[in-house]
Amino acid sequence: MEPDSIHFLSRINDRTRLELLARAVEKIKDVPDDIALSELQFVQVKVERDGKPYMDRAKIEKHLSELQYPLWFLDFETYGFAIPEYDGTRSYEQLPFQFSLHVQDSPGAALRHVEFLHLEKSDPRRALAEALVGAIGDGGTVITYHASFERGRIEELAEAFPDLKPRLDAIAGRIFDLETPFAKKWFYDSRFQGSSSIKKVLPVLVPSMTYESMEIGKGDVAQMKYAEMIGLPSDSPEREKIRRDLLAYCGQDTLAMVKILEVLQRIVVQQAEPVA
Repeated sequence: MEPDSIHFLSRINDRTRLELLARAVEKIKDVPDDIALSELQFVQVKVERDGKPYMDRAKIEKHLSELQYPLWFLDFETYGFAIPEYDGTRSYEQLPFQFSLHVQDSPGAALRHVEFLHLEKSDPRRALAEALVGAIGDGGTVITYHASFERGRIEELAEAFPDLKPRLDAIAGRIFDLETPFAKKWFYDSRFQGSSSIKKVLPVLVPSMTYESMEIGKGDVAQMKYAEMIGLPSDSPEREKIRRDLLAYCGQDTLAMVKILEVLQRIVVQQAEPVA
């Protein structure tokens, strides 16, 4: 399927899709003006027609003005069981077993990196929660990408461990969603293919970063490999390889957020155009 196909029009419903196909409209740029579009879809059509990215710098700038240093770039990896294996868990509940945390204490400061990976075949939640509250300080903004996921996992940890709840709730209350400018199409490039996923946004904004050559490059693969790793003997070379690959993948996600934020900040401050 071509990347400019109407099938990549954001949140297109079946009625609109069928109407366009009935009128032999296959490309987003050819969507007729009499077709009712959402605001997000209108931006997408405009970008395809104009052939250049769309940016609402004022809205991006206002969103970024919420940031307070230090910045804590956070990403979880999770897995779940059809049949719960641990007390207090539900079927398919997403249990966080890993996090990556890149930290920038002030504008332009060197990055620090903290990471956690539960290596035992046991409930990972308590150890991860303790590591998380020990790693994230009391001040600053916690940056995530698609914030509802990380916030949801932190809130679940807070309910599971009442003694950690005040600190976990404080972390959840400081979460900032870096996906927002892309999800709301304040910044849209046709190469995003209608998506705001970090896997689509990153290679456009930061061409030097890619997931393609990584041994683990997707969340579902990370889940599968984690389940494999904890079932291997502790001295297994394959176990060690998976451990390194998991750390690299989760670390890539938070470093990607750092680089995406840098692009947004540069666009706002310098009034620069995004990468060509």
